[in-house]
Amino acid sequence: MPIAGLVLFLPYLVGYSAPPLGLGLVADRTPLGSLLVLFGGQLLILATFGLWVRWRVRDGRGWLVVGAGAVAGGGLAGLGEPTLGLLVALGALLVPWPGLLARTGEAEALISGLAGFAVALLLGVELFFLRDTFGTRMNPVFKFHFNAWLVLGFAAAAATVMMARNVGRCDCWRSPWPPSWSGRNWCTPSQRRSSGSRPSLRRA
Repeated sequence: MPIAGLVLFLPYLVGYSAPPLGLGLVADRTPLGSLLVLFGGQLLILATFGLWVRWRVRDGRGWLVVGAGAVAGGGLAGLGEPTLGLLVALGALLVPWPGLLARTGEAEALISGLAGFAVALLLGVELFFLRDTFGTRMNPVFKFHFNAWLVLGFAAAAATVMMARNVGRCDCWRSPWPPSWSGRNWCTPSQRRSSGSRPSLRRA
């Protein structure tokens, strides 16, 4: 059988030549408007989730990462690269920084990780493309954008459920100011564990 198969495919193998493959640098970016049409809804939900998580845990390292990403993104936008600027700022907002898992929980870290991974896919396609027969970034954009859309959709759905289940659950949602300014008691992860109200997708 192997010999028969080789004989049958011999005409194809004789005339086959692999296309040139490699890694190329992207010269033309996705227009910002087109990116927002495709992913704007999911990115808006996940950006809100990223701010929500950082505000809730009150970890200075997370805000430092967000600030650095905002500065870098603004600089790229000022240089005429608004798409790159937006993705860099969102990546800094959504990436799980050290200590996230210890201060929140597995669900929040999972959502942040999925969102950060999807944004990294979008950012990578704006910087590099795989050279193939077409010689353009058309094929990589289609394949990676499709997967990024699915991952962003899953992450945005989970983030929406988690944020909706926690609105009005404790005093931390009744005042927009830090406790040192407003005098209210904020909920901490330890308080949620003791009161049984700690958010978790496992309870859904």
